Amino acid sequence: PVPQNVLDTNYVYPAYWKATEGPDRYRRTLYGFRKRSMPDPVTSNFDAPNGDFACARRLRSNTPLAALTGLVEGGEDLGLAISALAQLVGLRVVRRHGSEGLRARWLERLESGEAIVAVANAEPSAGSDILALRARASARPGGWALTGRKRRCTNVPVAELLLVSARVVGAEAQQAISGFALERSERLWTRSQGELGGLRTSPTGDLLFRAHQAPGDALLGRVGDGVRLFREVFAHERLLLGGVLRGVLGRCRELGLAHAETRAQFGHAIGSNQYVQERLVQMRAHELGLSALLGSLGGGDTQAKDVVFIGGADPVLPTP
Repeated sequence: PVPQNVLDTNYVYPAYWKATEGPDRYRRTLYGFRKRSMPDPVTSNFDAPNGDFACARRLRSNTPLAALTGLVEGGEDLGLAISALAQLVGLRVVRRHGSEGLRARWLERLESGEAIVAVANAEPSAGSDILALRARASARPGGWALTGRKRRCTNVPVAELLLVSARVVGAEAQQAISGFALERSERLWTRSQGELGGLRTSPTGDLLFRAHQAPGDALLGRVGDGVRLFREVFAHERLLLGGVLRGVLGRCRELGLAHAETRAQFGHAIGSNQYVQERLVQMRAHELGLSALLGSLGGGDTQAKDVVFIGGADPVLPTP
């Protein structure tokens, strides 16, 4: 409660103020401290206003983390969220590293969802090891000719624009790996992987391209930027994947709580057992911990902070 000496200094004594006695004396203080000074970290990821001041109108939250978390919590399958994550990552690559011509042709369509993009790097013999890539890109008058195979990549069967990594023929080994944006053509084939457990709504498949002709502006960045681009993509994917996992934790907690309240053993709900209660509390603690971590990292693009690179080294996260 408000100390008496503070009340005594007021110009008009608030006679209506009656300090509560008994066990509820400090309840309001704890509530005010918890709600105003220690907001739920989940609210930061959803652009919630600070609790220290009044907010007349909440702005609509459209952050990637908010969207991905909502897709997972509201559905029974992770596929749609994973495909949306791949779309966000590919869109960011085109916006940041695409040529002026590439952005003019694709950026607006990708942003509206009219066109789907896929990031296809994994290969049958390389996996996600970009230094072991076997795909090749040869310079041709006015463009490039690419040949290679990619395996088990999200959105590939339905994508109209495919972002791939390949070795530039004739370039030095350390500067050979580069990124390219391939537009679907008759020299580009895809094959669906089939239904994947837990990812039923995510189209995943293989990509094969032979002597695929790409214009000169299909190059992402410059020749030799492939490794840096690949690391940037992975760093961004990990941040956004945190939003997906945050939704998974929330969904599991909801299902677990509902089961604990309805499943009865020996005449009472199993939720009355301390062990079950502890497990549910731990789930909530992990959920809040992940939310706090995502908030401290800037939430991907939530606070317009990006993963930065220093001297081509591993990703370094900006200080909040």
